[in-house]
Amino acid sequence: LATLGITGRSLNDILSKSKLAPGTVTESLEKLVEYGIVFEKKPLYKRSLEIKRGVKYKIKDFFLNTYFQILRSNLRKIRLNTENNLIINAIFNWPRDFYYVEGFSGEAFENLIEYILISSESRKENIFSKLKLKNTSFIVESHWDKQVQIDIIITETEDQQDRFLECKWTSSVAIIKEAIQDLPQKANLLKLKQ
Repeated sequence: LATLGITGRSLNDILSKSKLAPGTVTESLEKLVEYGIVFEKKPLYKRSLEIKRGVKYKIKDFFLNTYFQILRSNLRKIRLNTENNLIINAIFNWPRDFYYVEGFSGEAFENLIEYILISSESRKENIFSKLKLKNTSFIVESHWDKQVQIDIIITETEDQQDRFLECKWTSSVAIIKEAIQDLPQKANLLKLKQ
């Protein structure tokens, strides 16, 4: 789990970082996928051979992501904390970085959006009305390759319209506008590959 990272890693990357035997890693990943702790993420718009090489394994559990990405690397600081030295100050340099942890917050936000889309029973969260999703049978996927990375792609919807989502943890209007302007170009690049 420690080798996966919040963005996920391929089997070769996991083998390289963990230094464990291939059989052990493969068996462990199969069990973690079966238990729902780790998810296999496949790029949606690729040929079958490329997909096999492009599979990433990604931790979806919020606590485990927080532990491996933030707490584990700061265990020494946590142990040394006193009442006068709050843990949040020692780790995040509060208040400046309290709400945003570089290399973590954006991916955690993406995981949260995906979790809501997959797990909601009532479909009453605002995201469903904004995306005009009424049915419960759509599929949530993603895509990445050398040219294009799309955070979330919703397919097999009632209206047969795929939806591309870019997840941004920001209050910057400029970053949001840039993401919106980039989406049509990304969509066109994907259509050329099909």
